[in-house]
Amino acid sequence: MTRVLIAEPSPDIRLLLRRAVKRLGFEAVELTSRERADPSSADVLLLEPAMRGGVELARTARRTRPGFPIVICSIYSATPELAALEPVAYLVKPFRRETLDRALARADSAATPHIEAA
Repeated sequence: MTRVLIAEPSPDIRLLLRRAVKRLGFEAVELTSRERADPSSADVLLLEPAMRGGVELARTARRTRPGFPIVICSIYSATPELAALEPVAYLVKPFRRETLDRALARADSAATPHIEAA
């Protein structure tokens, strides 16, 4: 099952994203601003760049797993810094549920399943 790491600072938006991820049959792994995340524990990163440490998390994922799919969901338009992350999709809030569904499906197609240590 595809694991989607949700890095979103707003609890309300995080809840909506978690529901969307689960509705598509993926496993949602939520990251709060107080936690440190290991991108190797997921197959896809769903990122709000305004989240503290979120952009650095995406950079780490890119360094360790160059093809790691990232979907950015932000209230702001893309910047050169964020475009450099080469996201599968860049969604500007608010967006339609169908738009998120398509972006996650594309990310899932690009994902290489993570391997859990025994």
